[in-house]
Amino acid sequence: MSSATVIAIDELEQNAIFAAVADNAKHGDIDAQLEMAERMLTGDGAEHDPEKGFIYLRAFATRDEHPPAMFLLGECYAQGLGVEKDPVQAVAWYQKAADLENPDAQYALGRLYEKEAGSKRRFWRRPEFVRLYKLAANQGLAQAQHALGDCYEHKKGFRIRHRKKAAKQYRSAAEQGFALAQNALARFHEAGIGGVEYNIPEARKLLEAAAAQGLPIARYNFGIFHEEGIGGDKNLAAAFALYAGVLAEKHFDPNLGNRIKGLARNARTGLDDAGNVATVFEDGTKMPSPEFNELLGACHKAMGYMQSLIRPFPG
Repeated sequence: MSSATVIAIDELEQNAIFAAVADNAKHGDIDAQLEMAERMLTGDGAEHDPEKGFIYLRAFATRDEHPPAMFLLGECYAQGLGVEKDPVQAVAWYQKAADLENPDAQYALGRLYEKEAGSKRRFWRRPEFVRLYKLAANQGLAQAQHALGDCYEHKKGFRIRHRKKAAKQYRSAAEQGFALAQNALARFHEAGIGGVEYNIPEARKLLEAAAAQGLPIARYNFGIFHEEGIGGDKNLAAAFALYAGVLAEKHFDPNLGNRIKGLARNARTGLDDAGNVATVFEDGTKMPSPEFNELLGACHKAMGYMQSLIRPFPG
């Protein structure tokens, strides 16, 4: 179904669709209906039908002026979910939802404005994206709190660095389990900056939590803690596994390849406690050899495509 066909659905059809969703939604309220539509977009626990999900969202957004539906409709246009991509429509629906104080829309709109601003770090006037991040952050949205903290820390829209304000925002987002904020707050604890206590155990705890969520930069940093024994015992096998996992996903830091090579070069073949063949690292930690070889092979493959496929760490 093309976007023209979707948009051509008349009011009567929209009402019929809306009524059907209302009958089938578990609790019969708009939030349950909205969840059903969102699941249709992704196929998460429901029929995967992005076009139908888009139709439902459009009904909710236009007929009920429901801010979360407006935001999700903007997401549909931005990502091409159930409709052809249309950046203009995406911004329009984000703006409508943001005007109704929807934090997700405020954050999404802020991200678009920040991207448009490019790599500038000095502004004659406070940019719009900072204002939008503040609005969303004040409503407790973790992504916006981290983004605002990043603005304070790296002088995005500010003439001077505000590390204490950054730390406050990072902490608020980290307490909600947001991985990028946990990684950022770990940096502050490791360095004892921004009014944050120098606390290596806390930094390690935050990195472990962020790494467990799969954040590449956190897995890399947590690998360094294992390799160098920061805040705990050395564990070169764990460090190698973390580094290799990051590189295999085509994320790369200039020092990452060297760290992997160094650990692999100094490892030797031995036996684990059960008598199975294992790779033994310099500190005596071990890894099953098949696992080691698989990870090392993935690293070699990733390095071979490094020039064209490597993605920088986000955040």
